[in-house]
Amino acid sequence: MDNYKFTKGKWQIAGSENTFVYALNEKGTNAFSLNINNDGKTPLEEQQANALLISKAPEMLELLINFTKAIPDNGRWDYQSCMSEAHKLIKEATEF
Repeated sequence: MDNYKFTKGKWQIAGSENTFVYALNEKGTNAFSLNINNDGKTPLEEQQANALLISKAPEMLELLINFTKAIPDNGRWDYQSCMSEAHKLIKEATEF
């Protein structure tokens, strides 16, 4: 995933209401942060769900890359190698 231009590392959620997304660089300093602001219309639960989903974006991209690599030269798709990781990631991206 080195060819892609986004903040590398594990993105995490934080803040007293879990509406802040951040990533640390290799030195452990903040390399990226995003505050899911309350616009006065979006319920807190939805803001938290948005932050959780955004925090999983790099892992989702990596999984999609792995899915594309699961197709061997003979054209037969070996999806089993990615399915358990896909189910795990869906759960992580949708449940606190």
